[in-house]
Amino acid sequence: MLAAEASMHGSEPQSSQARPQSPGGFHEAVATEEWERTYSIFTHVSLAAVVVIAVPVVVPLVMWLLKREKSPFVDDHGKEAVNFQISLVLYNLVGAVLVPACGVGFVVIAAACVLGVVGAIMGAVAASKGRLFRYPACIRLVH
Repeated sequence: MLAAEASMHGSEPQSSQARPQSPGGFHEAVATEEWERTYSIFTHVSLAAVVVIAVPVVVPLVMWLLKREKSPFVDDHGKEAVNFQISLVLYNLVGAVLVPACGVGFVVIAAACVLGVVGAIMGAVAASKGRLFRYPACIRLVH
């Protein structure tokens, strides 16, 4: 019956681990194992690796690609971390373009840095509690 209703409405039935559609923040906890939560925490805090290797997106992308098929929870958090880091790169590029143009680029870059640190912490906290998470101001390119 659920599949029939879904096809009538043009959507697929959603599982308990389907990606929530709300724009940002914490969501209800889903059933997860400890390794899934730990791995997801590290995908979020991998943003700190940018300081060491100076290449954004690579670490969460590799982590996500390695485990995305083993766990819907890890898949969800990995996609979100990758999308967020791509978004931060884009925001910093916009800021870099705006620096010589009007100087406001420094504000954009500083805001992106603060958003990155706060967002990574919030994502890691959500993962540790077994919750799905959506970053605010995230452009979702990877689905």
